[in-house]
Amino acid sequence: MTDIKLREFYFGTSTLNFLKNLDKDASEPFKDASFVTANEHLIYVEHMMDWVKREFHAVYLKNDQHQQTIERTNGVLRMLTSTFDQIQSYINKRLDLTPEKSKPRIVRMCKELELTPKESKAVMLVLAAQCATDLAQFENNNVGPLAKFCGMDASEMLKFTDEQRNHIKQNLIQIDVSYRDALTSSVLKMPKEVMTALCGFTLSAEEFLKIDNTALSKVILEEEGSTGYTESAQQSSDLTNDRQQQQMTIDQELASLEEQLSDTNLTQEEEGEFDLYAYMKNEKANGNQDEASATKMEELDPSALQPYENDIDYLDDGFQYISTLIRIRKLEVEKDDPDRNLNSGERAAAFAKIRELQAKQRMLKAKCEKRIQITIDNKGFVPRLERLARIRNLTPFDQKILLCLVGFIISHDMTVALGNDQFRSWHNNITVGSLLFVLCSNLKSRISHRKHFYKKSCLVRDGMVYVDEKSTNDLFDCGVSVDRRMMDYITGLDCELDELVQGSRLYKSNVTVDQVILPDDKKQLIMDSTTHYQHLKMIRNRLGYHSDEHTSGGGLILLFFGESGTGKTMMANALSNHLHKKILTVNYSVATQGSNILRFVFRESKINDALLFLDECEGFFESRDKRLNPDVTGFLAEIDKHDGLIIMATNRAFDLDQAMHRRITLAVEFTAPDVVSRMNIWREQLPLKVDSSWLSKQVDIERLAMDYELTGGLIKNAAMQALGFAVARDSQNVLVSQSDLERAARLQLKGIAQSNEFDRRIIPKRSLNDLVLDEDLLKRLKDVIEYDKVKNVLYGRWGFADSKKGGTSVLISGPPGSGKSMCAEVLGYELGSALKVVDVMSIISQYTFNTSKNIETLFKEAKKTGAIIVMEMSTGNMSKSSDSKLDQSITNLLYNIEHYDGVIVLITDANSVDDMLLSRFRFVIQLKQPDELQRVKLWRSCIPNQVPLDGDVDFKKLAKTFHRFSGGAIYSAAFRACCKAVLDRRDLVNMNMLVEAAEMEQENQETNQWKTNAIKYIYS
Repeated sequence: MTDIKLREFYFGTSTLNFLKNLDKDASEPFKDASFVTANEHLIYVEHMMDWVKREFHAVYLKNDQHQQTIERTNGVLRMLTSTFDQIQSYINKRLDLTPEKSKPRIVRMCKELELTPKESKAVMLVLAAQCATDLAQFENNNVGPLAKFCGMDASEMLKFTDEQRNHIKQNLIQIDVSYRDALTSSVLKMPKEVMTALCGFTLSAEEFLKIDNTALSKVILEEEGSTGYTESAQQSSDLTNDRQQQQMTIDQELASLEEQLSDTNLTQEEEGEFDLYAYMKNEKANGNQDEASATKMEELDPSALQPYENDIDYLDDGFQYISTLIRIRKLEVEKDDPDRNLNSGERAAAFAKIRELQAKQRMLKAKCEKRIQITIDNKGFVPRLERLARIRNLTPFDQKILLCLVGFIISHDMTVALGNDQFRSWHNNITVGSLLFVLCSNLKSRISHRKHFYKKSCLVRDGMVYVDEKSTNDLFDCGVSVDRRMMDYITGLDCELDELVQGSRLYKSNVTVDQVILPDDKKQLIMDSTTHYQHLKMIRNRLGYHSDEHTSGGGLILLFFGESGTGKTMMANALSNHLHKKILTVNYSVATQGSNILRFVFRESKINDALLFLDECEGFFESRDKRLNPDVTGFLAEIDKHDGLIIMATNRAFDLDQAMHRRITLAVEFTAPDVVSRMNIWREQLPLKVDSSWLSKQVDIERLAMDYELTGGLIKNAAMQALGFAVARDSQNVLVSQSDLERAARLQLKGIAQSNEFDRRIIPKRSLNDLVLDEDLLKRLKDVIEYDKVKNVLYGRWGFADSKKGGTSVLISGPPGSGKSMCAEVLGYELGSALKVVDVMSIISQYTFNTSKNIETLFKEAKKTGAIIVMEMSTGNMSKSSDSKLDQSITNLLYNIEHYDGVIVLITDANSVDDMLLSRFRFVIQLKQPDELQRVKLWRSCIPNQVPLDGDVDFKKLAKTFHRFSGGAIYSAAFRACCKAVLDRRDLVNMNMLVEAAEMEQENQETNQWKTNAIKYIYS
């Protein structure tokens, strides 16, 4: 029988067709599919040769006429050998024609794996046995027959099936050990994706990820223009050439992004500083990755290359990435767990699954980093965690910690990844060790990353996470939790800060600097100190002033102090607007909630890059000498750690702790506005530019500013109150008049006077209109009032403060009852201040050992409350005496009178005042007994209009008859007559009642005068 006949008898149709076309393809380089096909036929022929030999041996033993059988068998073997040699020659020839980089994948893979020729043949045999149907009748891929077929001895077989060999570890060849005691009974398999790739077909993305980071993936990616995978058939057919060019390989994309990240980090290191704005613009984010095991690559495209549009989309990627890490760590534990006693096949499968998850993790990392890059380039929405990372200079590992802590609470993916085993307990007990286990791949990495949980780390220092060190001394066992506000912030929940911290508010101010009425030099000082703060901080860090040796903290701290309503809060709001920052206002109530709450507030300021405004800051940093606030030390520590802009406001600057004073960069006093400033404030509060129809044309803003010494806050209140008066009068035609504004201003003055509580306080109720004085004395009193209203201009804008400090000091002398106390009261009413009345001699003579303290307390309390000091002195002589301590007290008192910058009034009954005392006062008013015309006015003014008078009452006659009466005596007589009328149940007060009362008052005056003369005589 000829060879052709034998071939037709022994070979199937596919092999026959292959042999017929050998010469046709012999001059072409190999493709993967044709190479595998040729080797399948080669192996098939070799198997046929082996089968014929086995069958011949069996026939030989049974058949006596074996000579004919031998000849026939030899003919078959010659044909098979010839065919084998022909195919082998064909393979070698085409393989030589194939360039090295284009050689079949299986050849390059075996070379990459450093396999021997026998091992390479075994790999080809495993592939052929699973791909070629013609070999099904011969091969079951058991290790024993395969090793025998490839000519391996026992040692070579053991070496080939060693679990540490790369082709086994990389899951390119799988060993199914059915009977562990018999290796030869084990079956060698090749995963479908490996066979698909070796046959030259393009893998799907998911299939490629299963072989990623193996020798096979390496040889595939070395092929020119190869990405290693393709999209689904439908997607692939729709892709344009441009889109295909955009599709980068995993390693290329990772390398590109890592290069960009390294460039940014290099810039940061070269500068050696943390510039918030530069960092926000230039640093590239370490993106978060999707879950590898659950997300197919087809689902990532095209959305994977789109920018993030919300925080949930961003977090979903991050949670899936953490879920992938959890699954990887769980598989690593299962793989190495001796109690599970995994066989080699199960371990290989675990290796393959881990490798698959790691491959997808790398792929998705590149995609997510690309999305972050596109998001940043769009200069629109930036995920909050990325924004936080830039503002606070968080590391990628810090971001992963936050993702873990938030994800353990809200992520379904992470819940599923944890499963129902021991890992599930992490939901309720997250420790440092569990976080490090998930995020780090080895012990060295876990130890080195412990620093992210130290107290000085950014996460712990800023209060983003809390590490509970109370229950254990081992950091690995310490519990970790994320702050509630931090979780809300990261997840995009705009929970108002005041819902979490009572007494706080975060907002964007609309107040402009132009709206703030302050002296130009003071406003410019504040602007110069803050406008270029970021640049100043950068330079300061460059020069090394960020270290603890040079400064207590890295922030800029401004103290605004002064009485209420002078513009401290308004200036802070305007400054935040000017700096394009939000403002976080915190008042005293936060201080009562403890240092942890304040630490939370400071972190909020950092997160939102907001100006921190501590109103009523004395509540936070009150002097520890008062022992009212035990948390001062904790508050100061937070101040030291804060590197932003802080503005503190107080009207009790002297109550601040001394340790706080040394931390203040700039202290600015906000004084009560002068008359010019008050005019500007009135104009600002009465928006004439918007609509002037509601304001009467008779309104005199200059008069309002001159007559009513109000602060900016009180002017605002007065304007609103005047508007209320106008609306109440006529709600349809609202018109605010001058009288409305004056009435509202007077009420504000009265209210502020009544609000200051102190010892011997008098609330003034009588104005200039109630005084009965001659024109000269009345003019002098008006001069005092007008001077006090314009002195802020003189000593502020016009620079007189550089030469001498000047208060408003007034000496009023005159006989008893001449109106000295009433003049002091009128001053208080017109200036809008309460009176603090003291007796001079009681201060300087009683308990002389404590006089200095009494005097100091008097002036300090008056300055604090804004009261007018009224000193009553019976004698006008403060000459030196024989008592040295008394002389020292007098000198101390005179010094304080001369240098006090408030209003002080000294009233005395003395007819003469020594020159030493006169020189201390800016104004001196000498009152005298009223003349007849003034006495008429006094009689009329001392009886209120509501008192029913008889028609026979003659005030002129009373004034003429009782010509020695002072204003005080007239008031006493009138009051006595009215009392008698009420007691006698009279309907009217008549002339006889007034005369009787006046005569009784005259008698009392004569008696008192006699007593006074007697006393003077005795002491003389």
